[in-house]
Amino acid sequence: MKTWQQLLRDNEPGDVPMAAEIATRMREVVVRTGRTTAAATSVWPMRFALAAFACLVLMMSILGTERSIATPSEVVAPMAGSERRQIQFATPGGTRIIWEINPHFTLGETLP
Repeated sequence: MKTWQQLLRDNEPGDVPMAAEIATRMREVVVRTGRTTAAATSVWPMRFALAAFACLVLMMSILGTERSIATPSEVVAPMAGSERRQIQFATPGGTRIIWEINPHFTLGETLP
C-alpha cells in the first residue's frame, strides 16, 4: 500500500500548467464557499465556557487545599543518648512525612 507522500509524488503534475477552465472552476467554488459561509458565531458561549472552567479550577484548588493540610500527628522525643528528633506529619490522603532533626547537622554530613 502506498503512503500519501508516494501518491502525491506519483500524481504530481510537474511543470505542466493547469488548464484555464479547471482553475476558473476551482476559483469559483472557493469564492462561492467564502460568500455562503455562515456569519461569525457569537463569542459568548466560548466566554461562558472559559469562565465556568476557571470557576471549576478555582473551587477544586480551594477544596484540595483544605483537604491536604497536614497536621503534626506525633512528635517523638529523642531517645536516651540520641540528639535526633523526628517530626511526623500525616495527611488525610494517607501520605506520611517524617523529618529527622539533628542539632549538630553540617552541610557535608549524611545520615546513616
